[in-house]
Amino acid sequence: MGKKALLVFGLFVVVDLTIALGHTATHHLRRAPNKITTPTFAPPPPNPAVISSTYLGGAGFEIAWSCATDHNGNVFTGGDVQPAIGQSTGDLPVTPSAVQKTYGGGGQDGFVTKYDRTGKLLWSTYLGGSDWDGVFSLTTDANGNVVVIGVTDSADFPITANAVQSTIAANTDVAFVTVISADGTQILYSTFLGGTQGDGGVPLPVNIGHLLPPANAYTVGVGVAVGNDGTIYAVGGTNTIDMPAAIGVTQPVIGGEEDGFVARIDPTKSGAAGLLYCTYLGGALGDFAAAVVVDLSGNAFVAGEAQSENFPVTLGAYQTTHTPGTAGFVTKLNPSGTTKLYSTLVSGSQGSSAAGGTNYNAPATITIDSLGRAYIAGETNATDYPTTAGVVQPTFAGQDDGFITEISADGSSLVFSTYLGGGDYDGLFGLKIDNAGDIFVGGYSSSRDLSLVRAFQTAFGNYYEGWVAELSPGGTALLFSSYLGGDDQNSVYGLDLWNDELYLTGRTAATNFPTTPNAAQQSYGGGVWDVFLTQVNLNPILQITSINRLTNGHVLINGQAGALATINLQVASEISAPFDTTVGSTTTDFSGAFHFEDTDATNLAQRFYRAVYP
Repeated sequence: MGKKALLVFGLFVVVDLTIALGHTATHHLRRAPNKITTPTFAPPPPNPAVISSTYLGGAGFEIAWSCATDHNGNVFTGGDVQPAIGQSTGDLPVTPSAVQKTYGGGGQDGFVTKYDRTGKLLWSTYLGGSDWDGVFSLTTDANGNVVVIGVTDSADFPITANAVQSTIAANTDVAFVTVISADGTQILYSTFLGGTQGDGGVPLPVNIGHLLPPANAYTVGVGVAVGNDGTIYAVGGTNTIDMPAAIGVTQPVIGGEEDGFVARIDPTKSGAAGLLYCTYLGGALGDFAAAVVVDLSGNAFVAGEAQSENFPVTLGAYQTTHTPGTAGFVTKLNPSGTTKLYSTLVSGSQGSSAAGGTNYNAPATITIDSLGRAYIAGETNATDYPTTAGVVQPTFAGQDDGFITEISADGSSLVFSTYLGGGDYDGLFGLKIDNAGDIFVGGYSSSRDLSLVRAFQTAFGNYYEGWVAELSPGGTALLFSSYLGGDDQNSVYGLDLWNDELYLTGRTAATNFPTTPNAAQQSYGGGVWDVFLTQVNLNPILQITSINRLTNGHVLINGQAGALATINLQVASEISAPFDTTVGSTTTDFSGAFHFEDTDATNLAQRFYRAVYP
């Protein structure tokens, strides 16, 4: 995000009518006629502005869990869709060229959609078989294809001939990894990934050797990343004892009741040769890998939840002792999956009174910077989650709080760690950092007392709202924070950055979720939930570039702002008067240009104009 402060430029024009122009700043200087002057002050940057916002959904149940951009600023969303009550098929809007135009059945399908950076729906497709399917995460590769991960128990889920695993056992849930072409017309690669035999549903050491009857076998794919070489990294959770874990990996055998797993796949190879490694990650109880990111060398950084007191940690790690309840963890694996370069827990020890003292620390997302330092964000009810000096919120504020934590490159210490939340329930699910080191997070909040900074929405609805925030490097300042939603339940689950634009997706039950005039779907589709996708311009430079008297006495005002942004034109009768009258609104075009004709200006002696975001 650009860090240069905007300077206010103005022009005092005499053409039978005196007109002044300026930015949104409250300072106004007198100008010499027909001269451009540069003031000595620099006002604060304008608030981030919503430039595109849309629903996606029908009469059933739709949720988006993830979004990701390609190098052109196109954005993909993915999640789940269920039919309306009493219906057998979903009514998600799909496009004619979609790879799967019809609902597969079984109670739920996954879906994937693609929009361009102006908010236009490019394509939308179902993804699933005749049983239960869901998309949990997605990313893009270097060619603009979308890489999707999720869970299925459909034996007829679309799988390609070069799959690592082409079949599933009966009554078994497995992960899938699927690559869809950039134009949405082809499945380029698709494989199952999972075991066939459950662990009995009870932890070690009770079920030594897993001799008790197997539980229903399941493997769930939750996080996905693409390496610099095009290989795919998949993470999630499993209770199966026969995942295709290779000899020599860091943990070839399941540790207990449920373990995380980490797999690396080469989609250019066929069959078993395409599985470069697969390893368990966990201890005797329930552990789960929620997210993964990859550095340029192919090292995988994995974040998740650990209930096991013997969760595998490494010597010298920041936290090696498990606290009661659920702890967060971060583990770094080498490119072959044979070595933990570090593995650390990150947690508090005492849950809030609202949780009866049960301790819960859950990283939901992870990213890394150019120095190899990992950042995690999630939700905690621990009143003693570790924080560092000088951060924006060092103490617990509510029932649950979000948290953001940066870990040193060797996993031995915290660079910074902060809570983020208000007096009620709050959580974070999306996380990105920009080239300047600013940290962007998104999630949900039921706190009416959140700290709001440069917000594009200050109003809180009736239940809980989506929420987005930006922190300075080191977590020392809150640069931007805003609610996002309508008068019902709203949550941000997916977040991505492209240049100075922030993409947010999730679910809403609000019929008045804020959509824009260019929305692909302006109205709520009905049912329990709809997906939303909102695009925010983080650096919406706003200026009036020219003012001209027309022959009919009207005044034509031209300017520049964010693409597809809405602009209000305000007037004052003299330079010292407040700009308390809005003469009209206009919407910028795709290039950010706007034009407004003030028809009320005829025969007025003078008028001073400014353009503002609503």
